[in-house]
Amino acid sequence: ALDDNLIPIDAKSDGDLRVRVKGSELINFLKWFYSMNGREICGWREFYEELISTNLFPKNIFPYISYQHIRRYSHPVRYSNYAQSQEILIAEIYELIPTPQQEKILLEMVNSNSQEYIWADSEQIIRRGTVPGQQYQSVNISEHSSWIL
Repeated sequence: ALDDNLIPIDAKSDGDLRVRVKGSELINFLKWFYSMNGREICGWREFYEELISTNLFPKNIFPYISYQHIRRYSHPVRYSNYAQSQEILIAEIYELIPTPQQEKILLEMVNSNSQEYIWADSEQIIRRGTVPGQQYQSVNISEHSSWIL
């Protein structure tokens, strides 16, 4: 496997698994990936990078998290205009199990108005940010966000 040169690797993405694999090695790579041996399988790093280190969630309230694995989503091989190559997208879907104190903060955030994040319902996620009845798309939600539903 070779490093994916599409997205530069920095301190935050150093643990991300974005690689290029020759087609002849794809089956072996997928066998290794699905075995979960020798690769990160914990959801904490991504949670920390996206929500704690960015100060969206208070570190003192979220010093740890509990979560459960819901499923693995794997999109079949397809051509990516973005990457200009064939790609397979695989995501591990987790559900946060907040403590009562964490849940209180989350509920407060749902009721706040922020430019840094949104709380989208399933219809808005499926419609990729479009809200029925509004003339313009209010936010841009990725296609793969629907995998959490």
